[in-house]
Amino acid sequence: MISNQTQLNILENLWINGYSTVPELSRNLKIDRSNISRNASYLYKKNYIIKTDKKENNNLIGRKADIIRFNYGYKYTLGIYITESFILSCLMDLGLNIISENIKFINLRNEDTKKIIQEILISTNKYTQYFKDLMSVSVAFPEATDSDTGTLIGNGLFQFENFPLKEKLEKETGLYFHIENDANAGAMYYLLDSKLKYKNLVFMLMGFFFHEDMIKGYQGNGIIINKKIYKGSNNLSGEQSITTNLISNNQKIRYENFTDYLKSIKNPEIIFDDYLEKISTIISTTANILDPDVFVLGGYVHMLPNNIINLIKNKTYEKIINYPNRKFKIIIDDTKLKSIVIGASGSFMNKLMKSFDFAKNFL
Repeated sequence: MISNQTQLNILENLWINGYSTVPELSRNLKIDRSNISRNASYLYKKNYIIKTDKKENNNLIGRKADIIRFNYGYKYTLGIYITESFILSCLMDLGLNIISENIKFINLRNEDTKKIIQEILISTNKYTQYFKDLMSVSVAFPEATDSDTGTLIGNGLFQFENFPLKEKLEKETGLYFHIENDANAGAMYYLLDSKLKYKNLVFMLMGFFFHEDMIKGYQGNGIIINKKIYKGSNNLSGEQSITTNLISNNQKIRYENFTDYLKSIKNPEIIFDDYLEKISTIISTTANILDPDVFVLGGYVHMLPNNIINLIKNKTYEKIINYPNRKFKIIIDDTKLKSIVIGASGSFMNKLMKSFDFAKNFL
């Protein structure tokens, strides 16, 4: 178990940056070298950090310094993303590098909380061989969530309220579960991927809901302000109830064949005309209000044809106030939803690195 805040500060720096040296840690953390060395020795013994064979030139002390790395292989973390159409799981090391992954196509009904639990448990149990070294299971869900209590606030795509998902899952498995909103998970992925370079960012999860009679577009936003997820006073920040009817679903199209269907359409921009206008207005309005460094279009965006994506970007830029003078760009998420799975586990790890009392339960 870690014994003081300095040890956690060392771990956080190494976890984010991958590696460092004692002199560099001393400068970055503003802690004297002897204190860093003493606490690093303790972390070596616990196998939380490791030395590499390489050394780094250090002009300040006139000799080469040992390169220290976070031991990402110390434990594992499991990320899961469940929606009404699929459940995607990724086993990762603590550096959020994917070791194994699995996807299953499902059909959840709005109120079926038992089915939600069942599907999460099935996905979790695919990794039973790793349970003894599994630090956490992080679940991203397309609803407003209270991550502190693991409660699904609901009343969005799914018609339930204040469902204690974390409590139910932990009772069934004995594992630690972290619950996160899917858009917030996406935002956390891009914050960590930038190594905290971005100060303010928005991750818009662009989704499609496959009703029996109509395919609808919806969206939600994960918001980072001052390098922290902003959840608002009621854990409802970023929620947008605006939906757009896209395509009549008389062909019974599902998530798994939507991309192929779009490829078969000669002029998809005609079908998406209303959607393009609405989504570009939503993006630009959100960007104008929050003024982020970057705006990430994620979620199901990989399913859209390139010309539709380009039209969304161009229409959005036209509606950004004083766009030529802003340091602002739109990024298209190309991870095919893995950013949300990785970001869910990243949200847990970030929470662990920010709280000594919480970290003591795991390190």
